[in-house]
Amino acid sequence: MRTFKPLTPTISARTVLGMAITQYTFGNPVTRDPDITPPEQHQDGPGVEDAQSSAPDVGEDSYVGAGRLTGRKALITGGDSGIGAAVAIAFAREGADVAISYLASEQEDADRTIRLIEAAGRKAVALPHLAPGSTIINTSSIQGYTPSPLLVDYASTKAAINTFSKALAQQLAPQGIRVNVVAPGPIWTPLQTAGGQPPSALPTTGEETALGRWGSPQNSRRLTCSSPHPSRVSSWGRRSTSTGECPIPEPLL
Repeated sequence: MRTFKPLTPTISARTVLGMAITQYTFGNPVTRDPDITPPEQHQDGPGVEDAQSSAPDVGEDSYVGAGRLTGRKALITGGDSGIGAAVAIAFAREGADVAISYLASEQEDADRTIRLIEAAGRKAVALPHLAPGSTIINTSSIQGYTPSPLLVDYASTKAAINTFSKALAQQLAPQGIRVNVVAPGPIWTPLQTAGGQPPSALPTTGEETALGRWGSPQNSRRLTCSSPHPSRVSSWGRRSTSTGECPIPEPLL
């Protein structure tokens, strides 16, 4: 069996003007993340990062773990790239063992994420069951609340995830299992260049949000990573929004 070194909160952070930038760095949220202005582009679905004009920021150079998920185990669907990869990296650096699922065409992206998980001293695992205290975190979208005409199928599935999560939260609460939802706004991921947006809309997407820009996968990771922590034990059936998004009017439950 492979052995791993204990997790330490010393993952190197990216630097700006010689200063380390992490998720704890105080700064203006409008300008602290890159201003993404992609040109018109398209790739066949599901999309891979290498085919994008600029790689999404999944936090590999900025996220510093603090052991908040030590001893936990996580299964992340779509963990090869985008929001899934950002969450997988953060969970690993917080001390969790991580398993990811992905499609065969996404192998290269998945290999990179797996290397980053292992670099944090963690390993992939299987989950036979969920014990009391476990957390299920589903990813919805602003599209589940304010759908775009182009994304009828996508918006419908995200609205279904909201309803599914409401029911599942109530079903599993007596077993001590929490269910929450993160609903990102426009996030720069491979999906956006593979039909998520028309190519002509890419340069200006995000301007309608409060921060006036695209969000990065690592913005959604911040909310997702905090949800499983034991200090959030009273948080269940809740919907959280992420940076770069328009406000959503009502709570999940």
